[in-house]
Order: sequence, then C-alpha cells, then structure tokens
Amino acid sequence: MVLWFGFFLCLFFGLKEVFRDGLPGLRISAEISRLCRTRDSLHHFEETLASGCLPDDQDWKSLKSQPAPWGVLITDSLVRLRSQGASLIPTLRRFRELVASHEKNLRQGQARASQALAQAMVCAFMIPLFSSVLYLMVPGVDEKRSFWFVLSFLACVWGGCASLWMLSMSEVARWGGLKKSEQPWVLEALSFSERLLASLKAGSAPDHAWSESTMMLSSGLVCLWGADIWQESSEGACSLSGPKNFRESILTLGSRLRSAIQVSLMDGTPAEDRLVSVADSFKVEMAAFQERELSLLPARAMKPLFLCVAPAVLSLLVTALVLSFQSQAPGWF
Repeated sequence: MVLWFGFFLCLFFGLKEVFRDGLPGLRISAEISRLCRTRDSLHHFEETLASGCLPDDQDWKSLKSQPAPWGVLITDSLVRLRSQGASLIPTLRRFRELVASHEKNLRQGQARASQALAQAMVCAFMIPLFSSVLYLMVPGVDEKRSFWFVLSFLACVWGGCASLWMLSMSEVARWGGLKKSEQPWVLEALSFSERLLASLKAGSAPDHAWSESTMMLSSGLVCLWGADIWQESSEGACSLSGPKNFRESILTLGSRLRSAIQVSLMDGTPAEDRLVSVADSFKVEMAAFQERELSLLPARAMKPLFLCVAPAVLSLLVTALVLSFQSQAPGWF
C-alpha cells in the first residue's frame, strides 16, 4: 500500500509538471472565452458607430484591454484610420469576422480532438487500475509484491508515454499540423494581413505600410518574409499545385501578399482587393489543413495504443498468469 501511494504521488507531481501551463482543454476554453469577449467588444463598437453615435473613452479602453495581439492591433489600426478620416466600420467588420473565424476553428478543433484526449486520459489511469485488479484477484501475485510493483511501474511509465504522445498529436492536429513553436505564426499571419489592409486604407504608402506591419511579427517570420516590400523572401512563391502543408502555406503567405502589392503598384490599381483575396484564400487553406489533420487524428491515435498500451497490458496479464501457475504448481517451473 505504501509503494502504491508513493507511485501515485510521483504520478501526480509528474502530471503537474507536464501540465504546468494548464490542461489542453482548459487552455482552449480560456482562449475561446477571451475571443468571445473580444468579438463582443468589436460588435458593440461597430453598432455604436452604425447607430450614428460616437464611442466614448470606455469603449476605446475596452478594445485596448483585449488580450494580445487583438488589443494593440485593433486600437492602432483604428486610430490610424481615424486620424486619416477613413471609415472605421469596414475594418471593424473584418476584425470581428477574423476573431469569429478563429473562435470557430478553436471550437471545431476542440470537439474533433476530444476523442484523442479521452483516450489519453484512459491510458494514463487504465494500467494502474488493471494492475491493481490483477493483484487483488489473481492468486500468487501478492507473493511477488516487489517484482509486481516494479513491473507495474514500468507498465505505467509506458502507458504515460502513450498518453503524452496522444496529447501531443491532438495539439498538433488542432493547429493544422504545426509544431508548438510554430503555432503563434497563425495569429501573427492573420493579424499581419489585417494590419496591412488597415494601413493601406489609412493612406500609407505600400512600402511604409509593409515595414510598419512587420513590426508586429516575430523575428522568425520577419526573416522569412522580409522587412522590405521589394526584398526577396527566403521562401519562394507557392507552387502551382498549392502548398502541401499548413507550414508551407504560412511561409508563402508573405510572398503572395508582397506580389499582390507589387502588381498593384506596377499597373496603378488599388491593392486592397488583391490583399483581401490573398487573406481570404489563406483562411480557406487554414481550415482545409486543420480539417485534414483532425480527420486523420483518430487513425494516428491508434499507433500509441498498439505500440505502448497493448504491450504494457499484455505483459501484466502474462506475468500474472505465470505467477499464478507458479504458485499453484511449483514443480512446473
């Protein structure tokens, strides 16, 4: 009993360290709640302007207090548009649709990945329970307590590896196949497109708008996309068949946005329509890659079950049977 108590105590502190940033489901729920508040603030601001009233200071503070990157992105863009005398409602509507689209993607990803999360939780607790049942019901196992505890501990470690594997796979699938270090690129890319559009609508020159918008990007994306509108990016244009994965779609987004501005500058037409088309196509690609990864997640989640959980459970069962036969017929072994 003391050994099992020590095992579950170690398991508790191990899980606490793994999930020190919170459970994946709770993190997503908190992010969805923040997006809902941001969407409601944008809707209230838009409705206030549409009704012919001016937003008060509290409305501006409410927008500015929204979590990153929304607060700074929205308020800076609206202030620039207001200083140039441009209309705020179209930009507000695009920001609200962007927030709602991101919220929808998170909800769909959470729902589609729930099966893998449930399997991970089952794997984490099934092996200790199965080991306890065998210890209590199979005669002869209690005679080898130390050996059984060591074997059960190794089986639980193997099952814990399967749980962490499934959690990692579900997290990657929710973000369309992006690794954890690349997941912030999604919001950065979406925010960059809207900031670039807002700057152009405010009357900024295309090269100045591009340089100003890249200030909100991480250093990795700035190096890949380039800080100058005429600078050749390290990632070439997308192939004719389209991007093969979500990471490639993000990396080539900079080239597509830059090409849209360059073509508009050369033929003398506004770049806003081309930029809107590129941004909308990127959102469609994002939804498609996320749907593909989530549809493949149940099949991929079977790999940890067969490679980790099944050998651990079978080893416990076979060992329990061998110990039982050994206690009943010592001369056989």
